[in-house]
Amino acid sequence: MWKYLEKHWGNVLSYYEQLMRTRDKVPRINDSAIEEVIELIRPLLLTSYPFSVDKLLNGSHLSHTGKEINRLPYLATLHHPDYNLDVYLLTKAVKQSSKDFMEVNVSQVDNSVKIANENYSLPMWEAIIHINPELHHKIVALSPNHPWTLYREAKNKMLSTKSQNNQPSSNQLAGYPQWLINDVDYRIIKPLKFLFQYQVPDSDIMIYCFLDPKNLETIHFKQSL
Repeated sequence: MWKYLEKHWGNVLSYYEQLMRTRDKVPRINDSAIEEVIELIRPLLLTSYPFSVDKLLNGSHLSHTGKEINRLPYLATLHHPDYNLDVYLLTKAVKQSSKDFMEVNVSQVDNSVKIANENYSLPMWEAIIHINPELHHKIVALSPNHPWTLYREAKNKMLSTKSQNNQPSSNQLAGYPQWLINDVDYRIIKPLKFLFQYQVPDSDIMIYCFLDPKNLETIHFKQSL
């Protein structure tokens, strides 16, 4: 297209051609930089556990707290490495933006329960500066114009080579939360322990559940695209 226009209009388009081609360029990330970032982020690697609620459902009882009319239907019991989590969720309330849509009862882990489908997890790029500012600065120094792309490439490569069975999962226990959008106040979640994230069926709504270690109360956040 550009050659056709240049033939008829001359070099007057050269500036705009260069501008548009620059905008269309995909950033090229050096392989050695990717390998360097992989070594930098290796200490951050955590184990996570994908889960499917359909396979976990084993009851239809209601939550134990609150008035009976306000009790939530049972969703599943999730076996976190440190806790057993009885999850109660009213899907309709989630979609209607109600605040009281989920309740999680936390109990000590049952060591007899083995967690299958082990995966690996790394944080989102936006979280790195809050987890390890020095690491964030090192990655930026390696690619000042596209540090997020460099980190993404290193993260994807590391997770894919760490385990051949490491498949992305919306429903995840432990590891790091994979936020849909970057509107998180990390000052709030810093003292909390991430428990799980769960995608509401037939929607783009993701629920993130954290634990306050001081009082063993759960706090949940909701995001949607």
